[in-house]
Amino acid sequence: MLACPKCGYDNELGRIFCHQCGQKLDINQIKPPSRGGKSLRKKGTLDVGKIIGWTLRLILLGALVWLVYSIAQVPAVKELATTDADLVAFYKKRDALENAIALKRPVELTFTQAEVNRFIDTLKLEKPEGRGLVLAATDLQLEFERDAATAIIVGKVSLGTSWEKQLYISYTGTPGVADGQFVFTPVTARIGTLKVPRFVLERTGLVQGWFRQLFGQLEEKRLLDASSKVQSDTQALLISHAPPPKP
Repeated sequence: MLACPKCGYDNELGRIFCHQCGQKLDINQIKPPSRGGKSLRKKGTLDVGKIIGWTLRLILLGALVWLVYSIAQVPAVKELATTDADLVAFYKKRDALENAIALKRPVELTFTQAEVNRFIDTLKLEKPEGRGLVLAATDLQLEFERDAATAIIVGKVSLGTSWEKQLYISYTGTPGVADGQFVFTPVTARIGTLKVPRFVLERTGLVQGWFRQLFGQLEEKRLLDASSKVQSDTQALLISHAPPPKP
């Protein structure tokens, strides 16, 4: 308020003449807010900056909730029927590949999806040790399609002995051989129902490292490295070995 020097009436800030007597007011008496004066902002005026800030916070909170919810989902995994005959067939073909590599003879073999998954069922999955956040696989499955294969893992993520949650991870890639090494070029991945795009996989190695830890120590990895061609087909993995030509 600004008091009139003549009649003493308290006038609202912003007036030039007194509302009661018409005397010209001394606006030099008005102090800026930085020096203790009252703000000219009217009550009830919307603060656009605060509205934008709270809107962004709500959007980020909603995105975080959606992210956690998506990761926590565990989609149903299609059951594959396998038999002991599939395991016998797998070992016969693996031995044939190993012998061909050792004797430097050409060979072409087709490992069916059932044979590969029956072999995977025999693997002993050791639980990693640690006091912090631990991710352990409980079930593995491979699915083959034309020029792509998908590794599916259902595991458990735990924090010490106080917290445990089931977790689903799938990793789709294109198998092949390059420079004497078996490669699995990433296409996409999923953690729960959250899709991880290819460019994230290529730049972060978010999922690849864990899959290499699970499969990299297998003896069969050495045979794949020594093969000349590894290709995924519909419900099958095609592996061939062609020795280098004699000089």
